[in-house]
Amino acid sequence: MDIYGQIVACFLSIPGVSMWEEMQILFRRIAAGKPDHWMLPLRACEAVGGTCEQAIPAAVAIACAHIGIILVDDMLDSDPRGEFRRIGAPAASNLACAFQSASLGAVALTDAQPEARLAALNRLNAMFFTTALGQFWDTQSPADETAYWRVVQTKSSPFFWRGPVYWRAGGRRIH
Repeated sequence: MDIYGQIVACFLSIPGVSMWEEMQILFRRIAAGKPDHWMLPLRACEAVGGTCEQAIPAAVAIACAHIGIILVDDMLDSDPRGEFRRIGAPAASNLACAFQSASLGAVALTDAQPEARLAALNRLNAMFFTTALGQFWDTQSPADETAYWRVVQTKSSPFFWRGPVYWRAGGRRIH
């Protein structure tokens, strides 16, 4: 089985996913495009002497997180290609929540030490929170260029960045 097939199989093993056909269809459709960023956890694992197979749950977590983020972002941006155009905003919103939950559920499938699983869960949760904050700020129509770039960094960067960025009123960054 190819690596994307293994990622799909792992995704399907997350409790609850088997009950949601639309979720499975969307995940498979996106997996068929072989997104490069899904490979980041596999490459990182290999870089420290692990195997691709060990990182499959992490790849699923990244895949689910990204799908959930895109579902929301497309609605907020009224993207003409957004999935919500096909299934409706309420269904897309619920799918986004389900993918976020599945992202966290994928971490539970790892054979990593409990401390490592907890650290991964904390990072994912911080990423979701920070991205949601940035998405919320985006709906508030940033007042100036500084606020605009704060929104961009907060809603987009946590997915690829090593940790959360939290902002205080006045634009001062805290971690």
